[in-house]
Amino acid sequence: MRTGACVLATALVAGAGACGSEGGGGAAPAGTAPPPAAPDAAAARPGRLVLPPPRLFDPNPLRLAPGPGRAAARGARVFAVPRRMLDGAQLGSTLALRLATVEGVDADKLVVSSRSENAYPIHRRYVVVPAEGRLQGGMPVLASYRGALGHGVLAGLHRDWAKVRFVDLGHELPEQKLPRNEVAPLPEGLEPGGFAVWRDEQGWHHGLLVSAGSDSEALRSWLVLGQAGAAELVEEHRLRPVAWRYRPRSGAEVWVAWRGVESAQ
Repeated sequence: MRTGACVLATALVAGAGACGSEGGGGAAPAGTAPPPAAPDAAAARPGRLVLPPPRLFDPNPLRLAPGPGRAAARGARVFAVPRRMLDGAQLGSTLALRLATVEGVDADKLVVSSRSENAYPIHRRYVVVPAEGRLQGGMPVLASYRGALGHGVLAGLHRDWAKVRFVDLGHELPEQKLPRNEVAPLPEGLEPGGFAVWRDEQGWHHGLLVSAGSDSEALRSWLVLGQAGAAELVEEHRLRPVAWRYRPRSGAEVWVAWRGVESAQ
C-alpha cells in the first residue's frame, strides 16, 4: 500500500522527489538552489517613474559676498528677487525685483514673502532695501508698479498715499496713486535701485543696481541687472551713475539706453 501511495503522489505533483517517511514529504536533493524570490510588483510595473531626490533651495546661488546694505526690520517693504528666479540662478540668468515684505531677519539672510509667493529665505545681496527719508514733490522715487520695481517722479503726497508719474515703463501713464509704504526716495549716485552705465570692449551698457560687496580679490563690485534682466557683476570703479536731474539744451547730444546699450542721439 505504501508503494501505491508513492506512485499516486508522484503523478499528482510534478517534479516531486521520492516518497519519504510516513510523517512528511521528501527533502530537496542536495546541491539544488532555492527557488528565486518573487519580483517586486512595483519595480516590475512597466512605465514606473523614478524621481530624483529633491534639490535644496540655495538663497545665495551666485555665492555673493556679504555687503554693507541697509538694515531691514520685520514688516519692511523691500524689492526682492522672486524665489522661482533665484532658484538655481547663475551669472547671465534673468532676474527681476518684486515688491515683498520682510517676515524675519537671520544674519546675512532675510525671510520675505509676496502676494504670489510664501515666505522664503534670501541673501541680502538680492534685495533692494529702499532709502528712508522725507518725500517731497518733484523728487525721483522708487515705487511699485503692479508689484515690480519702477522709477518715477513724486507728483503728489497725502498722509496715506502718494501719486507717482512713472518714467521707465516704455509708455506714458496717468499719475498712479499708491500706498505711501510702496514709495521711497531715490538718492543720487550709485544707489541700490538706481541705474548706472559701464563700458567694455563691446561699448557702453546700462543696468539696474541691486547691491554692492567685495566679491573678488577684495574689489568692490555691484550686482547689476543688464539687458533683459541678465545678472552681472561689475567692478564699482567701472560704473557711472545715471543722474536723475538733467536739463539738456535743445540740440544737445545725449546718451539714450536702448535694450541695455547706451548710444548717442
